[in-house]
Amino acid sequence: MRTRVLALLSVVALLLVVAVACGGGEPAAAPAEEAAPAEEAAPAEEAATEAPAEEAAKEAPAEEAASTAGAYGEMPADAIPYPPPPALELGNATIEKMPIDQIVTYKALDEYHEPEWVTALVDAGELPPVAERLPVEPKVVLKTGMPDGIGVYGDVWRDFSACPTAGWNNGAGVTSGWFGIESMSFNYQALVKTGPLYRADQDLEPFPNLAKSWEWSDDGLQLTMHLLEGAKWSDGEPFTADDV
Repeated sequence: MRTRVLALLSVVALLLVVAVACGGGEPAAAPAEEAAPAEEAAPAEEAATEAPAEEAAKEAPAEEAASTAGAYGEMPADAIPYPPPPALELGNATIEKMPIDQIVTYKALDEYHEPEWVTALVDAGELPPVAERLPVEPKVVLKTGMPDGIGVYGDVWRDFSACPTAGWNNGAGVTSGWFGIESMSFNYQALVKTGPLYRADQDLEPFPNLAKSWEWSDDGLQLTMHLLEGAKWSDGEPFTADDV
């Protein structure tokens, strides 16, 4: 009987030892679970190592901003760094602004000239003489506003403009828009012109063109324009007030 009791006690003691061994493992796992915050703490270390990179990133826009000054003004911060443009060599002449009547006038000249090939058409009877083709008092562009004079008759036509040829190719791609020689000559014929006002000493009164002069009524409700006498269309037909 005592042997059985001792054996039973031995079994119970063994079970307790096993239970303690198995049950004690669970609390031991806690440090492994507590180790997780150590892994979570890693971003703090990464943040510490990334801090200089963030500061460098904050400094980067300053470097970009310093490089946005272009040759002709400020450029966007994200502008593509193209090579600098060539210098615009437009001459050093200063535009002398003056009254309109010192730039253009209307008067008959003592004589007129034309190219030889046009004279050949006149001799062949295909064109009337030059004096008959012109108005009674043609528009005359005065040389007071020309730094180099009127140039050589029949020489090369050199032009300048502020507008691209692609947008103003009224001469089959060979004219250059506004503000050039054609702005005062042939390119378009309106009653008045505002394009050449960059040469005038004021910007309210337009340049005369097909209308030589004009005046307003006292009440400001009626405008009377005096047209160029003897102006003709390209087919020789007279230009009159009915065409306006």
